[in-house]
Amino acid sequence: MRDFAAMIDGVREELLRRAMKLMQDPRVMRLAMQALGARSRAQAAWDSRLRKLAKSLGFATRAEMRDLEAAVRTLQSTLESLRAEADASKNTAK
Repeated sequence: MRDFAAMIDGVREELLRRAMKLMQDPRVMRLAMQALGARSRAQAAWDSRLRKLAKSLGFATRAEMRDLEAAVRTLQSTLESLRAEADASKNTAK
């Protein structure tokens, strides 16, 4: 078992060494950056299609839900303030 663990550690160290060497190559770094950019563009396109689908089905989007939740919190706060004012005016009227 120890031999297997030592072998795995050796393989891991060699892979890390080679990866670090590859990351120093400007061509590899340029390709990695292009891959990250492509992923970002693909995610944005997917999100856009998903928003359009949700809209066509009449579903609320995340942004709309966030706005609605904020509006509900504001209304709850306003209601609490009005109730407190009403209670205060009842107490002073007595």
